[in-house]
Amino acid sequence: MRITRRRSYGRDAGVLAGGVILGAMASRLVPPVAAMVSGAVRGKMGESPFELLRSDHRSVLALLEKMKQMLDDAGLRRSATLLAFKRALSKHALAEEDVVYPLLYEEQTHTEQAKRLYAEHAELKVHLYKMESALSSQDNNRWREGLRALDDVIREHIRKEEDVEFPALESMLDERRITKISALIRREEALIV
Repeated sequence: MRITRRRSYGRDAGVLAGGVILGAMASRLVPPVAAMVSGAVRGKMGESPFELLRSDHRSVLALLEKMKQMLDDAGLRRSATLLAFKRALSKHALAEEDVVYPLLYEEQTHTEQAKRLYAEHAELKVHLYKMESALSSQDNNRWREGLRALDDVIREHIRKEEDVEFPALESMLDERRITKISALIRREEALIV
């Protein structure tokens, strides 16, 4: 005697869909959590929470230099490099805007600096929009002008952060806060994949 099992295709599809959803959620949640743990460990080991941001600055400036070296006929390479630049800048800006600038804002003596840094990030985004527009219209003069303006703003912004704001914050953070800030910075950056 042979027993046949009826398959419940609806149930199997539901299990499969649930697995896909769970996998998608895990792929979005695991990187920020892992980055947060990594940041906390690095902070406990004495690494400055601002070291990652300084490293980001170097990467962003390297991409900027790469764009400056591209020839006028390098439209596709320009587009790809601009997208890489925007991604690097976005994850970096998210960490600064969600962790560092609010920390500056908390300190009564740094409120105006925090507002100025937020405004500079907004200005950078406007320049990026203009550059992307110049790329789509294939206007090489507008591209070069946008690149020069972006270069000026970003270099001054980086100088202020690295020479003034980061050292000021480093001097006022105790070990517990260093660990927390380091974890939060890494978590925010990991949110942009």
